[in-house]
Amino acid sequence: MVAFQHFTNMHDVELKPRLLRSLLKDQVPDEKRPFKSPSDLSRVINLVQTHKLLSESFTETIEEKRIQHWKSSFDEWVERLLTLVTINSQPADSRFVKVASCNSISDMITRLGGSSNSQKDGTPLAGKIMQPMLMLLTEDSSEAVWEGAVHLLCTIITYFPAAVQRHYDSAEEAIAFTIVYRKCSAAMLKKFACCLALLPKSKGDEDSWFIMMQKILLLVNSELSDIFQGLEEEI
Repeated sequence: MVAFQHFTNMHDVELKPRLLRSLLKDQVPDEKRPFKSPSDLSRVINLVQTHKLLSESFTETIEEKRIQHWKSSFDEWVERLLTLVTINSQPADSRFVKVASCNSISDMITRLGGSSNSQKDGTPLAGKIMQPMLMLLTEDSSEAVWEGAVHLLCTIITYFPAAVQRHYDSAEEAIAFTIVYRKCSAAMLKKFACCLALLPKSKGDEDSWFIMMQKILLLVNSELSDIFQGLEEEI
C-alpha cells in the first residue's frame, strides 16, 4: 500500500503514466517478443479503455512536470503501436494485431479530437501515424486490415485533417488503386469510396473536391474506352 499512498484515485494523473508504462514493459510485444495469443492483446486494450489511459485532462493546478511525464508515456505507447502495425515478423495472428492496433489508435485519435485543446499535440501525432497506415493499405492483402486502416484514415481526416496534407497524394493513390485494381467485397469497396470522398476535406478548399471529381471522371472514361475498344469497327 505504501507504493500507492501518493495517488488520490484511479484517475490520478501520476498513476496513469505508470500503468501505461507497466503495460508496455510487461504485456505489450515488440519485434522480438510477440503476443502469446490474441486474447493477450484484447486484455491490454480492455485495460487501456477501462482506465482511460490514453485520455487525460489537466487542470491549471497540475504541475508541468506531471503533464510532461504523462505525455512521455503517451508517446512511448504510440511508438510501440506504430511498430506493431508495421511489423512483418509476427506469427499467424499478425493480422489480428494490426487490426487491433489500428482500432486502438483510432480510438485514441477520437479521444484527442474531442478535446478543444488537442490540435497542437494531436496533429503531429496523427502525422506520425499516416505513413505506417498507408503501408497497410498498399502492402497488406487482408480486407480486415484494410478496413482497420481505412477507418483509421477516416478518423484522422475527421479530427486532424492538417495531418493528412503531406500524404494527400499517397493516400489518394493507395485508395484509388485498391478500388480499381484489387479484388474487394462490395462492402469494402463502399468503405474505400467513402474514404476517398472524405479525403479532400484535409485540404479544406473547393478546388480539391473539383479536382477529385475530374480524376474520377477521367478514370471512368479511360476504363470505358478500354472496354469498348474495337466495337466501333464491328458496328
